[in-house]
Amino acid sequence: LEEAAKLSDAANIIIDEQGSTIYLADKGMSLDVGAVAKGYATELVARELETAGFVSGAISAGGNVRTIGKPL
Repeated sequence: LEEAAKLSDAANIIIDEQGSTIYLADKGMSLDVGAVAKGYATELVARELETAGFVSGAISAGGNVRTIGKPL
C-alpha cells in the first residue's frame, strides 16, 4: 500500500487544457477511465429510455446505477 500511495499524488498529474492532454509525471502512474466510460454509457441508455417514453425505472450497469423519473 505504501508503494501504491506514492503513485497516487494528484500533484503528479499535469493537465494541459489548451493542448487537451494529461501527462502523468511519475512513470509508475496510470489512469483508469473505465468508470467514466461506463457512467457515460449508462447516461446515454437513460436518455434513450426517456425519449422512448419510459417515465420511471432504474438502470444497473456493473456498479453504476441510474434512475429515471420519480419513485412509484
